[in-house]
Amino acid sequence: MSFALNRAPRRGFHRRIEPRPNSEASDASNAPTALPPPVAPEEPSGNHRAMRGRGMALWESLIVLLLAVLLGTAASVNLLDFLALKRLQAASGEWSRVLASARHWAFAQQTNARLELHNEPSSSCLVLHTGPRGACRGCGSEVSCAPGAQLLASTQPLPPGVQPSGTSSSLAWSARERTVTPTGTLRLATADGRSIHHVVNLVGRVRLCSPDGLVWGMAPC
Repeated sequence: MSFALNRAPRRGFHRRIEPRPNSEASDASNAPTALPPPVAPEEPSGNHRAMRGRGMALWESLIVLLLAVLLGTAASVNLLDFLALKRLQAASGEWSRVLASARHWAFAQQTNARLELHNEPSSSCLVLHTGPRGACRGCGSEVSCAPGAQLLASTQPLPPGVQPSGTSSSLAWSARERTVTPTGTLRLATADGRSIHHVVNLVGRVRLCSPDGLVWGMAPC
């Protein structure tokens, strides 16, 4: 007995074959992309260069001008301070000379002498003379004395910017007692606060000093 097997026809297995890419095209796609060549910066035109040059020159000129102004201001301030100090020192030198002359006249020449501080709006000075208080008036070449009084010495009017003051405006040197009455301090000062004190003691000796040592070369008072 035979059996007939009815087999269905076997379907064929068909493999799909993908097309193989072109190797040259693949290599080309994987290759790094070339960068475009650098573009050189555009050179400024002649007008732009000229404007930029003028701008730099203007700023440089302003900076130089500012520095010159600052240096000039500092130099002018220092110069004014220097001149004021020189005027103060010159006036102090004259006052010291007249004070030394008073001691000479009284103790060496045996002549009673009176020193007066004339502080007037037009001029200020020291006047050394014989006779009573107020016997001589004026400053410098314009000093005039009453009859019987003799001018012994005087200072020139003080320069601008130097102001006088004192604990007493009149000091008397006695030839017999060899003393000064009253003792006191005669001061010269500038507007910025620097001053020189002339301290006269009982025997007519003079000591110079400056408060707080503001004047170079002077001992502090």
